[in-house]
Amino acid sequence: MQTFTRAFLAALLGCTVIGAKAQTAPASLTGDWAGAVGPIDFMMHLADPAGGARTATLDIPAQHAQGLALQFTAPGDSVYLRLAQPAAQFAGRRSADGQQLTGEWKQGLRAFPLTLTRTTGAAKPTARRPQTPLPPFPYQSAEVTFKNEKANVTLAGTYTVPADMGPFPAVVLLTGSGPEDRNETILGHQPFAVLADYLTRHGIAVLRFDDRGVGQSGGTLAGTTSADYTTDAQAALAWLRAQPGIVKNHVGLLGHSQGGTAAIGAAQQAGGPDFLVLLAAPGLPGDELIVQQSLAV
Repeated sequence: MQTFTRAFLAALLGCTVIGAKAQTAPASLTGDWAGAVGPIDFMMHLADPAGGARTATLDIPAQHAQGLALQFTAPGDSVYLRLAQPAAQFAGRRSADGQQLTGEWKQGLRAFPLTLTRTTGAAKPTARRPQTPLPPFPYQSAEVTFKNEKANVTLAGTYTVPADMGPFPAVVLLTGSGPEDRNETILGHQPFAVLADYLTRHGIAVLRFDDRGVGQSGGTLAGTTSADYTTDAQAALAWLRAQPGIVKNHVGLLGHSQGGTAAIGAAQQAGGPDFLVLLAAPGLPGDELIVQQSLAV
C-alpha cells in the first residue's frame, strides 16, 4: 500500500511539473508604447526585465513633460501604470499578440479610452500647421529684451513693426496660465505667432514675450501670482510706448486666459493700456474658477 501511495504521489508531482512547464510566461513589455488621449500624444517607456523590478516613465510632448515616473505592475494579462502627481493611472489589458495595451486613462473624476501600441522607433510624421507664419515677412521683426524693474527680471520677446511709414498703434500679447513661450505654443500650434503676424500685416506693431523662466526670459514662474504677471504686463506696455514710430496713446494689451486677468489689473494702474482685448479671460472669481476647472479635468 505504501509503495502504491509513493508511486501515485510521484506520478501526480510529475504531472504538476509538466503542467507548470506548459504555462508560458507573458512576453516582456519592455519597449516604447504610444497612444493619445484626445489630441494629446502619450509615450510610455516600459522596462519589464525577467525576474527584475518593473519601471516606467511617461512623456507628454505637447505639455513639455518628459520622464514622469510611473508605478508599473502587470499581473496576468493586466497592466497598471500609476502617476503620483497629478494623480492619474492607466488600467488596461495586453492584446493576444502583445502589441497593444487597451484600457482607460483615469485622471480626476474622468476616464478616457486609451490604447497604447508598441512602437518601432520610427519617427512620427510632423503635424502640418499651415496657419503658422513662415518667412519672408513683409514687416520688420526683432528679438528684444526689456526689464521689469519692480521684480528685477529681464524678459525676452519678439517685436514686429509694419513696413509702412508710421506712426503705428501697438499692442502687447499676454499669454495664459502655466509656462508659456512668446508664441503660446501648444500641441504644435503657435496662436500668438499667428495673431502677431496678422496684426502686423494690418498696420499694428506687436510685442510678444516669453513668461518668466521660459525660453529666453529670466526669473522663475514658480511662486508668481497674477499680481506679478500684471507688473510684467506694465513693463511690456511701458517699453512698447517708448519705441520710436508708435502712437503713444494707442497702445493696448491683448490678454488670453490669465493674460486677460493681468491686462485688467494693468488697466487699473497709472499708465495703463489705452485699450483691452480679452480672449477667454476668466469670468468667475478665482476660487470658484479653480473648483470648476478641477471638476472638469
